[in-house]
Amino acid sequence: MEKRLSKIKKIATLFALAIAVFLIIAIIFSPFSNHKGWEGRQIIHTVTINAPVEAVFNYLGNSNNARNWSVYVDHITTTNTDKIPDGQVGSERRCFVEKDETGIIWDERITEVVPNIKRQLIIYNLQGFPMVANNLATEQLYKKINKKQTELSFTLFYKDGHPTYWETFKTYLAAHKIKSIFRQNMDNIRSIIEDEVKM
Repeated sequence: MEKRLSKIKKIATLFALAIAVFLIIAIIFSPFSNHKGWEGRQIIHTVTINAPVEAVFNYLGNSNNARNWSVYVDHITTTNTDKIPDGQVGSERRCFVEKDETGIIWDERITEVVPNIKRQLIIYNLQGFPMVANNLATEQLYKKINKKQTELSFTLFYKDGHPTYWETFKTYLAAHKIKSIFRQNMDNIRSIIEDEVKM
C-alpha cells in the first residue's frame, strides 16, 4: 500500500512539474509582449497586402465582410447603424462565433478612426469564454507603402495599460491562440482584397 501511495505521489509530482514547465515556456514565448516601436505589452501581427491603403481600410470598415475572412467569427451584426454608420467612431457591433448566435459572443465599439491610418475598437461584454479580461482593445493599423501596397497590422492590448496580474497571466496563455487567429484572418483578408483589386 505504501509503495503504491509513493508511486502515486511521484506521478502527481511529475505531472505538476510538467504543467509548471509548460506554463513557464508558454509565458516566456508568449506573443503578448513588448515589441520594438510599440508601447506596452501587445499581441501584434502584420501583413503586406498588394492593394491601395484605401481599399484595405474600406474593406475592413464593413462588418459584413467578417463572415468571409474570419476563421473564428461566423458573423458580426451592427447594432446602432440607425445613428452611426458602420466603421465610424461610436459604431457598435456584436460578434458571434456560432451561426445560431449561441455560445461565445462579445461586443465592440469603435473609439478612434483616422482614415487610411487607424481604427481602434474596445472589446466588452464577453460571454461564453473560458477566460475573460476587462479593458481590452484592438487596433487595425494601416501603413501606405506605395500606391499599390499596404502594411496592415492587427493588435490586441489593454486600453488602460494596467491589467491585473491575473489578467496578464491569462493573456500570456491566450495570446498563442489569438496570434494564430490574427495570422489566419489576415492571410484571408490579403487574399480576398488582392483578388478584388485584380478584377
